Amino acid sequence: PPGHLVRWAAEIQDEHLRLLATPGALPDHPLIGGDRLAWYLLQENARAYEHMLSLLLLRRLGLGGDDYRVGEPLIPEAPTREYAAILQGHYRVGSRHDPFAYDNELPPQAVELSGFRIGTRPVTNAQWLAFIAADGYQETGLWDVAGQAWLARADPAPAAPLGWRRDAGGAWYEMALNGPCDLVANSTVSGVSRHEANAYAKWAASTTGELTGAVIQHEYQWEVAARGGRLDAIGTVWEWCSNSFHAYPEFAPFPDAGSGPAFERGEGVLRGGSMHTQRCIRRASYRSHDLPEVRSGFSGVRLVLPPD
Repeated sequence: PPGHLVRWAAEIQDEHLRLLATPGALPDHPLIGGDRLAWYLLQENARAYEHMLSLLLLRRLGLGGDDYRVGEPLIPEAPTREYAAILQGHYRVGSRHDPFAYDNELPPQAVELSGFRIGTRPVTNAQWLAFIAADGYQETGLWDVAGQAWLARADPAPAAPLGWRRDAGGAWYEMALNGPCDLVANSTVSGVSRHEANAYAKWAASTTGELTGAVIQHEYQWEVAARGGRLDAIGTVWEWCSNSFHAYPEFAPFPDAGSGPAFERGEGVLRGGSMHTQRCIRRASYRSHDLPEVRSGFSGVRLVLPPD
């Protein structure tokens, strides 16, 4: 019963707090030094909290709300043309051996990047509606092989971000954690998979010559731009990246389970953090990761372009 589970968990937590507060109560272990264990527990709690919210959102989507009426209909907008230029050069990514860093943030790396332009903001609700209005979900030419396979096996077939619904008049609204609500035009779109992010980028690249070559960002591009203060709206949504989750050169797994197994699952990288992400994991070097088809993790997209 839930009450028994809560009491059982509380007893375990009390015992763990006693051990952490008592010098010498814990055995020697590599995670004990440098406050690493305390940071590890704090961050694992933050990750579990956000995952719990994503599950509550999925549960909320299964409840009612179909009688909602939109107050202010969402109007489509063209993809953003506001980009910050990053020059070609050598840049640092990763953590400088901070005690809170996960093993996948280590060791720090020097990477060489070609010049690029990165969207100052992630894609918004209004911009995503333009993709829907252009039949982006039905235009197979916008989807790569993996994306087409995802569309084919999904039931029902996706036609909008997770949680988007239409009222009786055909206007789009959002089923959020607290129930149905109007979609705000300039709010960051959330609830999209990496397959959808890639299709949106290809569609945006086809809309005008100014956006030729648009793709979703690589995680190194995001980190460099974030460290340089070139990005707005960081922390409104987890941002899909184009690369797979991988180990940095000279990666050394932590003595717990570590990140090693996740490198083998073909997961994608997400950067930045959502509105529900706690401060302890809001940093430029933090790397979240998930399977490309997942759309329940408060995920969105930011585009990059070739240099001028």
